[in-house]
Amino acid sequence: MLKQRVLSAVVMVAAFILIDFFLPTVFFDAFLIVLAGLAGWEWSRLAGLTSDKGQYVTGGIFAAVSLLCLIVLPKENVAQWLSLLSLLFWLCMLFVFYLRPVKKPLAERAGFSRRTLAVGIFIIVNVTWFSHYLHHGSESGSPWWFLYALLIVWVMDTGAYFAGRRFGRVKLAPSISPGKSREGVYGGLAAVTVLLVVTLIVSAEARDALFAFIVGTYLSALVSVEGDLFESRLKRSAGLKDSSQLIPGHGGVLDRIDGVVAAVPVFAFCWIWLNGLS
Repeated sequence: MLKQRVLSAVVMVAAFILIDFFLPTVFFDAFLIVLAGLAGWEWSRLAGLTSDKGQYVTGGIFAAVSLLCLIVLPKENVAQWLSLLSLLFWLCMLFVFYLRPVKKPLAERAGFSRRTLAVGIFIIVNVTWFSHYLHHGSESGSPWWFLYALLIVWVMDTGAYFAGRRFGRVKLAPSISPGKSREGVYGGLAAVTVLLVVTLIVSAEARDALFAFIVGTYLSALVSVEGDLFESRLKRSAGLKDSSQLIPGHGGVLDRIDGVVAAVPVFAFCWIWLNGLS
């Protein structure tokens, strides 16, 4: 299992570097649309859709809506307010986790959850659009800034994992994800601080937008935990350990981007509102 997991990780990293930095941007957008479709297929399972045809159609709808938004939505007019809506959405999730941490099991409901599906379309289309925006969809967009937004999530997750294993005592959200601890979050933030300092040392652009960069880094790191918890809550409701088995040793697409779906739009919000990225 470990060998399979490592091999899959190496392939994913190599493919990401190629698409992010070296191929024409049309390939990057195509990659985003494919991911949106796969994520939509997985989300339909989490929403309780059982028929194979329905799941495939749902994946196609997610991909089609994502593509339509990339083509139609004017970047300058939409980015500011869409990013604000994204931030408000994830802030509201804090209250949802507090008021109703356990989502009613799908087995106790009739049919699938249309509301869960609608929320999924918003989340996946949103992260697809802002990934495009940060990468090359705005004047200040850059593959490096998109990579940095992802690094925040990866570093936060890695730091939280090791700190949680070593120091974890107080559970963060035991009814949603028993393995997560507050100490893990602190460890993740410490790791993100190292990433932040290193980036400030090597990047003049980051130093020029110091306030937006610092706030964006820490806020994105924190909401990435929310994204992780959000998917864990859906999986518990659906009675699934992983969103799928598409990626050997890693589970599904949603299992790999659960923190990204929250962090990327919020990082964009900080650059747009605090630094005028748009």
